[in-house]
Amino acid sequence: MSRRVRLLDLASALSIDVSTVSRILNGRYAPGRFSQQTIAKVEAMAKTMGYRPSQAGRQLKTGKSGLVGLLLPDLGHPFFSRWLAAVESECASRQLTCLPLSIPKTPGGVQDACDRFVDLNVEGILFSGAQPNLLSDLPMIAIDQVPQTWAGSYVQLDEAWAAQGLAQALREAQCQRVFVLGKERNRGPHFPSRQSLLKSQLPDLVFTSLAQGPQAWDHGDVLSPIVEAMESCPPASVFVSFHSLATQSLILAAQKGNFQIPQDFGLIVFDGGLLSQVHHPPLYSLEQPVEVMAQKAMDLLLNSRDQGVMHHLEKGIWVEGQSLLT
Repeated sequence: MSRRVRLLDLASALSIDVSTVSRILNGRYAPGRFSQQTIAKVEAMAKTMGYRPSQAGRQLKTGKSGLVGLLLPDLGHPFFSRWLAAVESECASRQLTCLPLSIPKTPGGVQDACDRFVDLNVEGILFSGAQPNLLSDLPMIAIDQVPQTWAGSYVQLDEAWAAQGLAQALREAQCQRVFVLGKERNRGPHFPSRQSLLKSQLPDLVFTSLAQGPQAWDHGDVLSPIVEAMESCPPASVFVSFHSLATQSLILAAQKGNFQIPQDFGLIVFDGGLLSQVHHPPLYSLEQPVEVMAQKAMDLLLNSRDQGVMHHLEKGIWVEGQSLLT
C-alpha cells in the first residue's frame, strides 16, 4: 500500500518551506503574501502527487470537522441526485466532505437528522424540502425548496425571472390557452407560486389547472383527465409541467391519445433533465443551474458566521427545444 502524501513531501518536491505549502493549501494567507506563480506551483504539485488533507489532523488542529451536512427529500430522485453530485463536487473543491441524508419519513425525522449532523460536528447544513428548527450556533442554508416560514439564509431559482421568460415564450408562440400540470407546494407570502407569477405576466390568457400532488403521477388513472384535456383543448394550447413525474405522465397521455407534440399542442417543462434531451422533438425546458447554485450555497454557508442572514436568487437556463407550437 502506498504511503499517504504529506505536506512535507510537497514542500520537499517544491524546495520551499512546509508552512508556505500549508498556508496556501488551506487558504490561510493575506492577499499578496504569495505570488500567483507560487500558489499555482503548490496547487499543481498537490494535484500531481495526489495530496489529500488529513481530516482527523485538521479537526485536532482547528477544531473543525471539515464536514457539511446535506439533507434532501430523496437522494435517489434524478433532480436531487444532481444536487447531491453538485454539493459533493463543491465540497471537494474546498477540501470538505459532504454527508448526505434523505429526509426521514418518521415524525420528527427532520430534526432527528439535524441532531445527527450536530453530533457529527458538521460545519453547516444545506437542506431542501424540510422545515428544521433554525440552529443559532450552526450555519443552515435552505436550497431550492425554501420553507415558507424560514428566517435563515437561502439559495433558490429566481422565479420572477423564470415567469418573465416563460411568458415571453408563450407570447412568441401566440399561445391562446395554458394547461398547468403539477401541484405546487405552499411557498408562503414571500414566494408567490409559479402559476400566479405567470398569470400576472399574461392576464388575458386562459389558464386551466390540472394540479395533482407528486404522488398522483405514479398512478395510471391520472392519465385519463390529461387525455380529456388534450382532446378538448383549443388550437394554440400549451401544457406547462412543473415537475418531472407530471411531464412523464403527460407524454404517456399523449401517446395514449395518439397526440403529437408540438403539432397538436405545445409543451414547456421545468427541470426536465434527461427527459428533455431524449424526447423527440427536444423539449422546451427551464433548467436550474444546480452547480452554480451549489457554489453559492457553500459561499453563504462558509460566510454566514461573519455576514449573517443572506439570500441569493439565481437565474435559470432556458433550453429552447422544439416542443412549442408549430
